Amino acid sequence: MNEALEAAPRETRRANEISYEVSRARSPCLAAARDGPDLANVAEWLRSAVVERLLLAAALVAVAAVVALVLARRRPDAPTQAGWTVPAQLDRADFSDPDAPWLVLVFSSATCDTCAGVVRNAEALESPMVAVADVEVGVAKALHDRYGIDAVPTLVVADADGVVRASFVGPVNATDLWATVAELREPGSVPEGCDHGVGDH
Repeated sequence: MNEALEAAPRETRRANEISYEVSRARSPCLAAARDGPDLANVAEWLRSAVVERLLLAAALVAVAAVVALVLARRRPDAPTQAGWTVPAQLDRADFSDPDAPWLVLVFSSATCDTCAGVVRNAEALESPMVAVADVEVGVAKALHDRYGIDAVPTLVVADADGVVRASFVGPVNATDLWATVAELREPGSVPEGCDHGVGDH
């Protein structure tokens, strides 16, 4: 009797296996469910999906870079401040004391608050060797026009021949002005790096 009981489950199992094989042949989905997912195929699919996304991201970055480059080239340059006109040569006869070895000349305007301070700093340098002149536009517009002055205060330091050797446009403090004139009069008299404005021309 025990053998009969044992034979029944074996026959039932065998019948179930045959039934499954027949069903499996008819339905690939059933076979996949029984066998479980093919991990190698899943891993390969994941790898290909990641590679596709990376390639897509790289392509988008490249397109964005090209668009940015094209837009940057199409954009006009930012406006810049034009340089101010500073004369390179003066006719010393146009100004007082043409025989002085040096001339410190301030082109100014009565309506310019900064000009008064620059004129005051320049006047402190006046000596038998250095002539100083204030050329105020309301009094001497012709000189402003002749030398193309388009900003005040414009301070120039010219030698005996009228060659402008240094210049400042805008405010200049007394120390920088003194150092500039001292270095022009006696090169090497001012420590290196303190020759403010010298060599601008």
